[in-house]
Amino acid sequence: MTESALILKKYWGYENFRHPQQQIIEAVTCHKDTVALLPTGGGKSLCYQIPAMMLAGKTIVVSPLIALMQDQVDNLFMRGITARTIHANMHYKEVDAVLDHFAIGDLKLLYISPERIQSETFLTRIAKTKIDLIAVDEAHCISQWGYDFRPSYFNIIKLREEHPGATILALTATATPLVLQDIIEKLELKSPEVFRKSFARDNLGLTIISTDDKKNELIRILSRVKGSTIIYVRNRRETVETAQWLQYNGISCVAYHGGMDKDLRSKNQISWMSDRVRIIVSTNAFGMGIDKPDVRLVIHMDVPPSLEEYYQEAGRAGRDGNDAYAVSIIHQSDINTALNNLEDQFPSLEMIGSTYDRLCRYLKVAHNYGVMETYDFDLNDFAKYTSLPSKKIYHIINILEKEGWLITSEAFKEPSRLMLLATHEDLIYMNRNPSLLSKVVTHMLRKYEGLFADYVKIDETRLATELKIKEDELIVLLNKLKAEGLADYKPRASMPQITFLRARPEKTYFSIDRKSYLNRKKLAADRMQAMINYLQNDVTCRQKLIVQYFGETVEDCGRCDVCLGSTKNTFTKEELDAIFAHLKKTLSIQSVDIKWYAGLYPFNKRKRVINAIKDFVAERRIHIDNSGMISIPEDE
Repeated sequence: MTESALILKKYWGYENFRHPQQQIIEAVTCHKDTVALLPTGGGKSLCYQIPAMMLAGKTIVVSPLIALMQDQVDNLFMRGITARTIHANMHYKEVDAVLDHFAIGDLKLLYISPERIQSETFLTRIAKTKIDLIAVDEAHCISQWGYDFRPSYFNIIKLREEHPGATILALTATATPLVLQDIIEKLELKSPEVFRKSFARDNLGLTIISTDDKKNELIRILSRVKGSTIIYVRNRRETVETAQWLQYNGISCVAYHGGMDKDLRSKNQISWMSDRVRIIVSTNAFGMGIDKPDVRLVIHMDVPPSLEEYYQEAGRAGRDGNDAYAVSIIHQSDINTALNNLEDQFPSLEMIGSTYDRLCRYLKVAHNYGVMETYDFDLNDFAKYTSLPSKKIYHIINILEKEGWLITSEAFKEPSRLMLLATHEDLIYMNRNPSLLSKVVTHMLRKYEGLFADYVKIDETRLATELKIKEDELIVLLNKLKAEGLADYKPRASMPQITFLRARPEKTYFSIDRKSYLNRKKLAADRMQAMINYLQNDVTCRQKLIVQYFGETVEDCGRCDVCLGSTKNTFTKEELDAIFAHLKKTLSIQSVDIKWYAGLYPFNKRKRVINAIKDFVAERRIHIDNSGMISIPEDE
């Protein structure tokens, strides 16, 4: 048994590697630059965790998500393996201790964000450390052709420059041929070994349901497909609302999103992982690094922005190799919303330039000054100053960050949050006994939706202005609400800040790379269109369509709704007789309309069932009134 197989058995309890894990590990431990293109569930993390234990030197893992890094560190700790992460939410003394442990101690595996490499202090601290492996997780982030381009990934090459003897392992679950080539070029990989695992999933059935009754369709699917389920929605509010609606209908369910209280989020995740609840409703924040092989069903209730993201999420079903299903429940309005969101993310170049100039004026940054200077930044106040929507300002700040004009602190993305815990009786008491505290509660109830359902982002500065009190006074009142158990108030860790990376130029000299920006916009639009084409396709095998997108050629899957006949128009005579007999029996028990009755059948048969019912009407075997209710003539 090889050393890698012994480690796999000792720490993970597996007898065998999945293909091509062992080949990847062998290439890495032989100091060959390597690219691992493994679909979701392919076991990417083992491809660097096991080499980290085998190599003499240290391993750095670059990952874009703090939560994912911490999950992996915690998981390794439970297996008796020491690993640490450093991130922006840690105190500097804690960061120092971890770096000491890694640089001169026995810590061999360190997780960092790509932004950390910008720190000269970090590079200096590890300069004399023997780094044998640099693992780049979510490597598609380095490619402008990819769906999640992050300029901070360009920093990774600095690690190779400082440690030229280190091997680079680039890992991704979602790379088209163009993105794959870009990864190799941008990371300057030296004659890399490239390992691909087919994107085709023999056990995964893909279905698209277009309906104007999404919630009842959701109930129907959940009643037919049993087992552990993930439901994906596109925003935090919908996770809570959908989970509450399912609970109201007697279905075991929890919500999960990145803005939740950490303890509640962890509790909900554990409840789902341990099968104490069947369903978890989440944003796309959920699933990265989550290893639950027996998920039987993944449902999308909205339109993801790309096939890459969709298939990564859908691929979390059926990792154990048993039959599983990925279903999208959509309405035309979902497609319109997705297209509008895309437009919001790419404002005009003129608007970006104008907003940058107004930002500098707002923060009082003089021309030819500002480089590496940091300023407190209130997004909502700036939005009021510019008369632009906060959402548009947020997108423009992100673009300026990607273009290298500035960087934002973690607090920019994580403002203060509050959830009301007050009972109905508490609110009645406040109403009868007016005070400044009750005035604050009343104002927030009018201003924010969903305060009782989930944590809502709040802006203390704006609230204080609206209430005509000092911000310090408001914070005292919010803490009083918390102390009295009437609310849970989570203030931001610090004031959001912006650091300018370049001096402010004259307005006419400000620019971003027009060609690059417009190209990114076109690529995003192309990815969205590919997603829409997939959703609206009713001719080609769904899995074939996806796999072709990633540069593979496969036969029809035989499992998706298209392959199973959702586009066929007719039944055999025997099937038609069986449908009529079933319809007649159903009508003897209860009155039904045409949509309700068609909904009793699997989605791939509904179109034909509706056509059959229309034929029954033409043959005068049944009657349908103006409201769609079906009846059978007495002579039938």
